[in-house]
Amino acid sequence: MQNAKQTNSFVNLNPIPKRLVRLFSKAIAKLILKFNLNKNDYNHYLNEQLVLEAKRQNPKATIVEISVRTGINRRYIKDYLKGEMPNIKSNKLTLILSDMKWTLNKYYGGGKKLPKKGPFASFQSICEQWTPGMLTYQAILSELVRIGSVIDHGEKVELVVAKKTNVKELIQGFDITSTLLDRYANTIMRNLENIDDELKNYQMSALSTQINPKDIVSLKAEIRSVLQTNSKNIIKLLEKYESNVKPDTYPAYGVSVFEFNDNENDNMREIE
Repeated sequence: MQNAKQTNSFVNLNPIPKRLVRLFSKAIAKLILKFNLNKNDYNHYLNEQLVLEAKRQNPKATIVEISVRTGINRRYIKDYLKGEMPNIKSNKLTLILSDMKWTLNKYYGGGKKLPKKGPFASFQSICEQWTPGMLTYQAILSELVRIGSVIDHGEKVELVVAKKTNVKELIQGFDITSTLLDRYANTIMRNLENIDDELKNYQMSALSTQINPKDIVSLKAEIRSVLQTNSKNIIKLLEKYESNVKPDTYPAYGVSVFEFNDNENDNMREIE
């Protein structure tokens, strides 16, 4: 009987099904790939936030307790609490692009194109220097072309300088995404607390698994019309309660609404 009880206690340490952990990870993976984030950067900042959040939830927690709670080596806990990040490995693609720019200035008069192949001052030689035995220069070229950092001209490779407008749009998109995720997480955390229902943030999802995909387009238009009307009413309510102060005087309070369509992910299920 004692053994059975110990087993149940062990199982209850992590009651979340793996399929749900995979789904959670899948959502993060999509965003990492969408915004071309450095996985090493993400891992380190995730560790930092785990440590800071654990300390925020329990200010009296010791370094050992935080280590056990987060699974992070206790040797790094102090640094994270001080805001000091461990050394992060640079993204190989970033290093290759930086080396391309240096090579173009050094050997090609500051031009934009350099030879694709060759043992010296070429795209191939740069790739082999930074990823020896790891990746082929062809694979690296394909990825850099995909993300729009270079153009493959056959015999030569052109370095593309990102336009300020494109960079600004990318940062704005990531800012909106990160802020939305943080606010949604805060709403979930608040609603999981044992507080009165009237103090909880309003949260709901309405869905159906009985709608033929061919009818989604028509339904989408009707839903958009309803949401736009409600959005205008919500904006009027927010404006009604605004004080005569400058913007950003108080913390943000508001409502966020979005639609979803799991059918749009059908093309991804083949590779899962």
